Amino acid sequence: MKAITRRPAADAPPPARRPVRWGGRLLSVAAFVLAASILVPSAQAATGDLRYDGCIGDLAGCTPTSPAGALDGAAAVAVTPGGTDLYAASHTGDDVSHFRIDTAGNLIFAGCIGNLAGCTPITPHVLDNALGLAVTRDSAHLYAAAFLGNAVSHFTIAPLSAARH
Repeated sequence: MKAITRRPAADAPPPARRPVRWGGRLLSVAAFVLAASILVPSAQAATGDLRYDGCIGDLAGCTPTSPAGALDGAAAVAVTPGGTDLYAASHTGDDVSHFRIDTAGNLIFAGCIGNLAGCTPITPHVLDNALGLAVTRDSAHLYAAAFLGNAVSHFTIAPLSAARH
């Protein structure tokens, strides 16, 4: 269940990565517009080469999410420092989706939070046009920036349980 639907154009700029300070914590922020899917590159023979391993999203041939539309307008992803979880911001669905990453790198949809029907509901409109995500180094917090929501939302990430190791 890895996810790649479309590769960026050859002349597309790389994801922007800049250090950001929030509440005294140093965050690493990466953003990339991905349509309605999640990119998960997989290494091939040469360092840096990519191999398509599948997709998660609404497109034919992709593993669907429930609710459908949770990745519509996927605009940013953030991976926890330990590589166990991935979060995707949806600027069309106005939600943040959570994926577990297994030892083979496959994504397993674990749910979503936001205003999309079927997601865990939150304060209305705070994730409208969600475009950016950041995870703290200790994997304890996620921050989501929403352009139309005019807000940065703070989420607490539940610690790893023994069942997830």
